[in-house]
Amino acid sequence: MNDKMIESDCFTREKLVELITAAMKGEFTVGQREELERWLAERKENRTFFEEVQEDARVRENLLLYKRFDPVRDWRQVDPARRAWRRFSRRVSVAAGIALLLGGPWALRHFLVGPDPRVDVTVTTEVLPGTHKARLTVESGTTFVLGAARDSMMVLPEEVLQEDDSRLLYREVAGGEVTWHTLEVPRGGEYRLELSDGTLITLNAGSRIRYPNRFEGAERRVELEGEAFFSVTRQEGCPFIVSSDQLQVRVLGTSFNLKVYPGERQQTTLLAGRVVVDCGEESVPVQPGEQLTWNGRAWSVRQVDVTPYIAWKEQRFVFDDELLEDVLRQLERWYDINVYIRYPSLKEIRYTGNLPKYEDIDKVLHLLELAAHVHFNLSGRTLFVEKE
Repeated sequence: MNDKMIESDCFTREKLVELITAAMKGEFTVGQREELERWLAERKENRTFFEEVQEDARVRENLLLYKRFDPVRDWRQVDPARRAWRRFSRRVSVAAGIALLLGGPWALRHFLVGPDPRVDVTVTTEVLPGTHKARLTVESGTTFVLGAARDSMMVLPEEVLQEDDSRLLYREVAGGEVTWHTLEVPRGGEYRLELSDGTLITLNAGSRIRYPNRFEGAERRVELEGEAFFSVTRQEGCPFIVSSDQLQVRVLGTSFNLKVYPGERQQTTLLAGRVVVDCGEESVPVQPGEQLTWNGRAWSVRQVDVTPYIAWKEQRFVFDDELLEDVLRQLERWYDINVYIRYPSLKEIRYTGNLPKYEDIDKVLHLLELAAHVHFNLSGRTLFVEKE
C-alpha cells in the first residue's frame, strides 16, 4: 500500500480536511472544487477513501475528528476490514462506520467482534428530490423551521402566517417597528414567500433572502443570495429593489428571475414589465424576453426563450444547449449531492432536454446518460461523472 495514497506534496492532511469539510457542507468555492477534483484524480485510493466518508452520515457531521488521526497509518489498518465490509450489508451501525473510517486497532477489533448491541442506529444513503423547507430567522435571533418538519407548537410573529408547508405569508400590520427577517432555503429545498405588499417570491435551493416585515418610505428593498422568481406588486412612486453581492435590480411591477449564486454567472431574466440592472458602474435596461448576464467584469444582454430559466419553479428542469457543468450544478443543489467531473473536457458537453424535477435521481441520471453520452457513478451523496 502506497504511504502517500492520501496525502501528497500538494495536499496535506490539514488541506484535505478543509476541502472535504467544505464539500460536505456544499459551501466550497470554485477554487476548492478544482483542488478537490485534482486530488480525487491523483489516485484511485483517494476516490475510494472519499466515497467511504460520503457513505457515513455521522462521519460527515464530525469530519473534524479526522484531524486527530494519521490518515496513512489508519488507512493501512482499515483496508483489510474495508474489503470484508463490502461483503456485508450496507446497513451497519454508526459506531462501526466511524470506526472503519477513522481506523485504529480498537476500530478493527470493534468491527470483527461486532457493534455495541446498545447502539440501535443504522446508516442508509437514499438520495431523494428536494422538498418544501426553509428556516426563518427574525431580528431578535429567534429561528423557526418551516415546511413539513415544522414544530406544530411554534408561534410565529403576529404579522407572519405559514399557510401550508410550502408558503410563508406576511400581513400588513399597522404601526410597530420595522424589523428585518431572513428566509433561508437549504440545498434540497424550495419555498414560497408573500411579502406584506403582495409581492410573490419563489426561492430555489441554496438561497437566502433578507427583507423587512413591512415596507416604509420611498422604496421597497430586499437582499438576495441564490435564485428566486419575483412577481412584484406595482406601486407607483415606490420601486422594488433587489440587491445582491454584484447586482441591483430596480422594478416597479414585473415578473423576473434573478440568479445570483456566489461563484457563478449572475443572470436576470425578464418575463414581463421592465427592469433596470445596476452592474459595475453601469445601469442597463432589460426588456421582456431578454436576459442580462454579468460575469463579474462585463455584462451582456440577449433575447432568450424564458422557459428554461423559470421551469425550476414549475417542477421541471428545462435546458437549452446548456453546459453539462451548469446542468449538474442544478441537480447538485436540488438533490443535495456533491458532483465531481472526472475530466475537464466533460464540462464542455452541451445538453438540451426537459427533465422531471420531482423524480428519483436514478431516472434523471439515466436520461442524462443517454443524451449526453457520459457515465454517472453515484456513491453515497457524491456523483462522479465519467466518460461513457
